[in-house]
Amino acid sequence: MTPWAVLALILAVALGLRLWLAHSTHLWFDELYTLWIARLPFADLLRAVAGDIHPPLHYALEWAWRRLGGDGDLWIKSLSIVTGLANVALMVVLGRDLFGRREGVLAAALLAVHPAHVAFSQEARSYALLFLALTFATWRGWRWLGGGRRADGVAYAVAAAVALYTHYLAAPVLAFVALAGVVALRRAPGRLMAWIGWHALAALLFAPQVPTVLLQLQRLNGDHWVKPPTLGALFNVVRLLSLGPKYLVPPLALAALLPLLRARQRPAAAFLWMTSLVPMLVLWGLAMRGAGVFVERYMFFTLPAWCVLIAAGIVGLSPLPLRAGAALVVLASALRALVLREPQVEARHLTEVERWLSPRVAAGDVVVHADAHSLVFARHYALDAGRHVLLLATPRLPYYEGDLIIPREWRVDTAFVDSLARGGTRWWAVSYRAGYAGADVAAARLARAARDTTLALPRATVWRGGAPDTAPRPGSSR
Repeated sequence: MTPWAVLALILAVALGLRLWLAHSTHLWFDELYTLWIARLPFADLLRAVAGDIHPPLHYALEWAWRRLGGDGDLWIKSLSIVTGLANVALMVVLGRDLFGRREGVLAAALLAVHPAHVAFSQEARSYALLFLALTFATWRGWRWLGGGRRADGVAYAVAAAVALYTHYLAAPVLAFVALAGVVALRRAPGRLMAWIGWHALAALLFAPQVPTVLLQLQRLNGDHWVKPPTLGALFNVVRLLSLGPKYLVPPLALAALLPLLRARQRPAAAFLWMTSLVPMLVLWGLAMRGAGVFVERYMFFTLPAWCVLIAAGIVGLSPLPLRAGAALVVLASALRALVLREPQVEARHLTEVERWLSPRVAAGDVVVHADAHSLVFARHYALDAGRHVLLLATPRLPYYEGDLIIPREWRVDTAFVDSLARGGTRWWAVSYRAGYAGADVAAARLARAARDTTLALPRATVWRGGAPDTAPRPGSSR
């Protein structure tokens, strides 16, 4: 097969896997949050995102994307699918320029079937765009360090700015890219100043966002939600990078380390480690000392570099049967892990909750939610006829629980729940355990006020309050 035919086959497989996973569930809270923000007029969108803690680029792209194709689940996810496919294609040239053509092809194939990348690149969030922007910046930064061409420098600066406008986590990663270049150019002062100049250009492009960043940092300090990490959290990221099973961590870590042991591959391998795996370790170390900068799902910016390193480690094996066998085992393991992967848990559970409620909730019934996740899901899909409201058991709703998208008229207090409990009419309560302490307090209050539990899932609960339920009970009843 020609190289173009191989790439086309890889992209076809990548597209099929992402479409398959995208079809498996509805949108979950973070995706619905993105969509609801993208529904706003553009000026209102910019003001709303400034009230959050994320940069505006992905929201703006979703705003334009939904105007092309609407609000359907698959269309909203498809922007990330397209971005993810672009990242897969980019792996070919990244791997080729750092190590060789075969390394690039194998890296692209591995990223195409990697369960974590398939999941992130069909989710309507900013991660797929962040991965692509950082991968592109890494590639063009490497090319500029090797050749000094102006086009590569401009492309690097623009890609760095795109990454910063996509997710602020790009800043520490790009700092390590800059440091890698400083180390490489320490004996070439003229080129070192040019390297610093490209970073100054990226900073200049990002400068309009800086005042907003400062305000958002104050909000982040007030609504701190990142839990201190553990050694287990770091290992879990490495495990998921290594396709999931613990037994694959040692051989795949060894494959990623092998290029550092080979003189021909060492410079490129050191560059990838310095600009991906090392930043993750540093962020984890800082978080251990109190900085809230380590969130497991944020750390998968390392995934493209990890795939290139593994590909380089495998392609360097000898003899050929060992190399081919190792590649086939890794790709087969990735496909197996993907097939065994459960659909998005929150969306699956809340779909089950809403399907259960649909034949039981009559028009006018009140459904009180302990958490924003189940409320937004129920409001968006409207699978039952109830009036859905959110119980606030705390004085305020944090930004990360949807404060920007949940109107005041959807919010109720404990006095409202007490009135339902005293009134005798039928009402319902729903809780989805998403890790927010305020929702746990609200769930406990609803459990006391409701008459009994009618549906219990691993992370979701439905209670019924008021008059006895006389509605039909299709499917599982209790």
